[in-house]
Amino acid sequence: MRNKRILIAVMFSMYFLNAATLFAVESVPLPQDLDIVPPDKNTVPEKLAEFSGIWEGNWSHGYSKSIQFATIAVENITKDNADIVYGWGLLKFARKFVSTQDPGWKRYPGRPVEKASDGSYVITVKRSGQDIILKQTDKKDIISVTLRTKASGDMISPFYRNK
Repeated sequence: MRNKRILIAVMFSMYFLNAATLFAVESVPLPQDLDIVPPDKNTVPEKLAEFSGIWEGNWSHGYSKSIQFATIAVENITKDNADIVYGWGLLKFARKFVSTQDPGWKRYPGRPVEKASDGSYVITVKRSGQDIILKQTDKKDIISVTLRTKASGDMISPFYRNK
């Protein structure tokens, strides 16, 4: 009986490790000319400069059990503006890829930088029909990203610094 339990535990572990590996290798396109410019230390506050770089996360659409990987690159940042690249992968639905939207990316130059009341910084990317709101957290390697749509409201997801 004990051997059966161990075998079942091993089989479940292998299944979930395999699923996690599939999610981890999902790629999101970015432009070939992507250029992360280091912030000017003389004009950009240190906390704001932490936004610079590439951030990876995903959108989990619970109602449809789908997942979509996304990447946000903060290419250039000043004390007032940020140049953002937003990339998205295939929308994966119930372990099958659906082609409702091809993977792609788009540049959003000159997005406003605001300081929140808690001292963190916020960058808002306005797109047609939706906004993407990047907000710093108390951890340097994690930002909170909100995808705000009129149709389905807010989805909030952590995005992690790509190392």
